[in-house]
Amino acid sequence: MIRQFFFIAIVLLGYVGAWAQSSLDAEFLASVKSVNEFMARFNGDERKPSVVNEGDSRRNNILALFDFKIDFAGTSEDEYMAMVEDFIHQVDNWHGRLRLVDADAWAELPCQFAFNKKNLTLTLVMHMESMSEEEKRWTIAGVRGLREAGLYGEGHSVISPVEHETHFMGLNDLFNLNKSLLPSLRPQSREIDELSMFLGLAMCGALQFRSTGELKVHFIDVPGYIFTIEEIGRQGNNSGWLITHLAKADVEQKEQFTLHLFGFNHAEE
Repeated sequence: MIRQFFFIAIVLLGYVGAWAQSSLDAEFLASVKSVNEFMARFNGDERKPSVVNEGDSRRNNILALFDFKIDFAGTSEDEYMAMVEDFIHQVDNWHGRLRLVDADAWAELPCQFAFNKKNLTLTLVMHMESMSEEEKRWTIAGVRGLREAGLYGEGHSVISPVEHETHFMGLNDLFNLNKSLLPSLRPQSREIDELSMFLGLAMCGALQFRSTGELKVHFIDVPGYIFTIEEIGRQGNNSGWLITHLAKADVEQKEQFTLHLFGFNHAEE
């Protein structure tokens, strides 16, 4: 309760001591209704004329984009607030802008599927790209969960070295009775990625889509940091699309985060 009250005081009133800033204008705290609105506020494109100190308007606006229930990740209040302070400082001195198209921003979407009449949860990694100057589109850049479901592996099974003597009649059993072994019959020089496997299963109808879950959007562009936004459904001013996770990250840590997002950490293990 103390932590929540402390953060609410920052978001709603401004942290007068360590933050040394004026109180936040109530208009900044209205529900952030969309990801685009979040980015507009974060980038400083959305400004309110009622802000007394125009020089602090972007800073106050970014501060108001934090979920007051954010997890301090095992740190003390002072340590976490110092990190938030440094994060906002980095944003103030960053020459870039948050964006979705062709950017280091990834949407993480858990989805429910059915495979062989069994429910299956797979996480899609979505990325937006530009096809041309006018045409933009979301793409399915990766998928996680096939390994855990036993639908994807990096091992190799064996076809008998004398199978040719029977004109490979054993393929009948493999294709009709042991289909899960088929991917492992590829040569060692050829690999199949999870995304290709996923799209193939979906295209042939073996994998049936059911529903989507709670969306997360990860932004990796800001120097020295990774942060995540989610849609908070509570009533009140501190709601909508808000920052629910913030972590310091150097270049290597950002690369590891991306590998983990795509599930490549399994290969390292």
